[in-house]
Amino acid sequence: MQTYCFDTSAFLNPFKRYYSFDLFPSFWRGIEERIAAGAIVTSELVRDELEQKEDGLCEWLRKQEGLVIPMDDDQQQQAAHIIATFKAWIQPQSSRNNADPFVVALAHAGKLVVVSDETGGGHGKPKIPFVCAQLGVKHVSLFDYIRDTRLRFSTAH
Repeated sequence: MQTYCFDTSAFLNPFKRYYSFDLFPSFWRGIEERIAAGAIVTSELVRDELEQKEDGLCEWLRKQEGLVIPMDDDQQQQAAHIIATFKAWIQPQSSRNNADPFVVALAHAGKLVVVSDETGGGHGKPKIPFVCAQLGVKHVSLFDYIRDTRLRFSTAH
């Protein structure tokens, strides 16, 4: 079974833009089932980013046992290497994208596939897909994840 490491955007964008809890509860049930099976994980820093705003997503996230993988030495070493290699990625004065290197580090350390809604990037403006490509970590969009894993959902309650 392939395990996927979700970035903040892979939770936040469906919640805010595509698959709200009230219109697509089956999408969220499908994600919950995969979390329970150990097929979806995320970094502590993603949890921290999502908990900055007390909303329904934050409340939902707190109920997902096994989703957040605790930071370990391997992740910390991977993240330190990634941050040193892609210096422009982290902006200390901003809280945006600070979880990104840790998502990639978790995926790299555990041979996971990263799921995010980010596209592009480059040396001057690193983004998850670019950094993953540089490190040999597979990255897919949320839509590709849904398609590739055959996650099915409907508007039926």
